[in-house]
Amino acid sequence: MNTQIIPVTGNVWCFQRPSYFACSYLISVQDGFVAIDVGMDSYARDFLAGLGALGIAPDRVRAILLTHWHNDHSAGAAFQQREFGVRVYDAAAD
Repeated sequence: MNTQIIPVTGNVWCFQRPSYFACSYLISVQDGFVAIDVGMDSYARDFLAGLGALGIAPDRVRAILLTHWHNDHSAGAAFQQREFGVRVYDAAAD
């Protein structure tokens, strides 16, 4: 896995990729996790690898919040929505 996992606080992690400068964030919430942006890979492989490294099953992610609809932030969201039923939220303008 090329994704570096950086703890931000006790319940927030940054998933940083060396191949491009965009990060995903994972936040622990009461009933699971919320992700902010999920990266460029259409199958979310690097994001899912980061979850696996933390020992988190993909179906524990309750929502994905997209900061904007550029490929390097959002490409893996549709896959996770389809495969794991994760709700995806983005701004109306996007």
